[in-house]
Amino acid sequence: MRRILVPAFLVFLILGSVGCATIMSFSEEDDGLVQKITFSSDPSSVKLFLNGAKPLGETPLAIKIERSKDQFIIAKKEGFQEQRIPLRHHFNHWFWGNFLFGGPIGSTVDYVNDAVVQLDPTTYHITMTPIEMSSEQRQQHAKTRWVRNLILVGFSHIQGDLARGKGEYLSSVLAGLNVTDGQRERALDRLKKISVESKWAPEFAERVLKEFGWPLL
Repeated sequence: MRRILVPAFLVFLILGSVGCATIMSFSEEDDGLVQKITFSSDPSSVKLFLNGAKPLGETPLAIKIERSKDQFIIAKKEGFQEQRIPLRHHFNHWFWGNFLFGGPIGSTVDYVNDAVVQLDPTTYHITMTPIEMSSEQRQQHAKTRWVRNLILVGFSHIQGDLARGKGEYLSSVLAGLNVTDGQRERALDRLKKISVESKWAPEFAERVLKEFGWPLL
């Protein structure tokens, strides 16, 4: 029990922290000098521009992009802050150092605060931030984004924990959602149902937040 409570406690310690590592990797899906990359976002219909100039389309979007160093995407939507997304093709070695010394939860929380989450080597999820928000709204937005990103990054681990009925990722998610001990069993049933009905991580994250009464971004 004590081991499980530690990561849940860490959730509250790191809600205000700033992530610093971005996970990147080589893609197995290679078509000559291009690779297929998928983008999703909250909210949807975000306009994407390669290197800030070439229009690619609106999210959700799957498109082939030429492999090249220093490529980046600019994400734009009226009423939201512009996001810059670097497209790298290697792992950040600091992530692995954090993984070795902090465990899987330690490596996860290092970057779940970021506006852009890379779910796998060629999939990006972008969270746009409204331009005008009150201080209270900004705090809620930051907390919601943190919980969403934790769910996105730990999606496969959370599914495994749900199958077992326990686990560090699951405990962290329940703590982040403010689920009390008395609400745990009912919360697990709701999460299991959503997990079965969700096809991929962004859908699962959105449905979890909605089910537990969190404001969607």
